[in-house]
Amino acid sequence: CLGIIKPPGETEIDIFVAEGQSFGISPSFGGPGLGIFTAKKKFLRKMPGRLIGKTKEINGSREGFILTLQTREQHIRREKAGSNICTNQALCSLAALVYLLAMGKSGLKEIATQNFQKAHYLKEEIRKIQGYEVLNTKPTYNEFLIKCPNIDSLIEQCKERDLLPPLKVSKYYPKMKDVALVCVTEMNSSYSISEFILASQEARIKKGG
Repeated sequence: CLGIIKPPGETEIDIFVAEGQSFGISPSFGGPGLGIFTAKKKFLRKMPGRLIGKTKEINGSREGFILTLQTREQHIRREKAGSNICTNQALCSLAALVYLLAMGKSGLKEIATQNFQKAHYLKEEIRKIQGYEVLNTKPTYNEFLIKCPNIDSLIEQCKERDLLPPLKVSKYYPKMKDVALVCVTEMNSSYSISEFILASQEARIKKGG
């Protein structure tokens, strides 16, 4: 959603964190991944990890990148160094950089817009199906919760159509019976979204509605 929301630097936010897995990183059953961490300039020396700065040659015009704002602890008292808090996910960071450069500013905006519009469309279509309820009362991005007549039936209908079923929330929160977490991204085609709508309708019929 960073492609369509106001940048943190244009707000009064002191510290901003986000998940960076969507920047070209495979889910890989939960990892490895990377995070996004930024803060106002006055907090830079308190940030965990190593900070990379951009500089130029003293007697030239070539640019390069260096470790900057390094503390003494980073070299002589490693157990107290804030730079050693984070794990090293350099390969994931490089992959994310390549992805961002390939997408460009307009590409990121297009992907973010698709996520929002496709999820909003599906959410409104689910509202029309008798027996279903969209539980989110505030605006959402690409995920939302729905109350189903029978979530197990919905999951089976999705499998029959070669769709990855939504998350069964009661697996983690037992009191939330027949609640599903639905996610729609730019990877979902119009056909797959239509198939999910049909699966939802069929699951209601199988329930006896």
